[in-house]
Amino acid sequence: GTRMEGKLNPQWFYHWMLNRQVGRMTMPTTPETRVDIDAYNALLNLDYFVGHTVLRNAGFEVTISTGDKAYTPTKMETFSPLFPSNHDRSGAMDWWGMMNSRILTLYTFLDLSRTLEMLMEFHSFAIKSNGAAWYLGDMSPAWWSGSPQVNWPGDGQALKSGGTEFDFHWTWHSPWDRAFHFGYSRYTPGDLLKSPKFWGPHGTEAVHWGYFQTEVKF
Repeated sequence: GTRMEGKLNPQWFYHWMLNRQVGRMTMPTTPETRVDIDAYNALLNLDYFVGHTVLRNAGFEVTISTGDKAYTPTKMETFSPLFPSNHDRSGAMDWWGMMNSRILTLYTFLDLSRTLEMLMEFHSFAIKSNGAAWYLGDMSPAWWSGSPQVNWPGDGQALKSGGTEFDFHWTWHSPWDRAFHFGYSRYTPGDLLKSPKFWGPHGTEAVHWGYFQTEVKF
């Protein structure tokens, strides 16, 4: 892979990355069967520093990771990240991994005071290929055998929209060498989860998520 970051001018910063994975894989259930691996991942980030006393900077990031295509049974196209994103600022978006995905993120940083900063983010998620599965942040498949059992609709017809999320984060830098972090997120499921072939009515409810943590500096 390759990556580059730098300045376009004093206000615009950029970061881009492109990765490709190639090789061969033996199927665990049928060791005599081998498939070719050919997967891609791309990232583009642009950041604009406003220079305002309150609005510090704003930007967007787009990531695309390939997934298997239903019409290529002898080729493995699902990108497997060596270091998955930990989504340390997100809520329910922790569900989504960097495999078979298209993720758009818009964000802005605000300096509310000398010691209080705020970050607002908007995420939009979709699967890249409806012939490949949706994977969780830990790279495990996003289905389980329960009661009732929910399986992936692997017919190549799955809806691609995964959902959207708004995140709000506040950081207070206290005078005691300690930072306090507060966060709230609201996730709205997309058509993929609402599909009767997948989660149906169980995938229609919004998810609310909040957190509080502290950071000690020494």
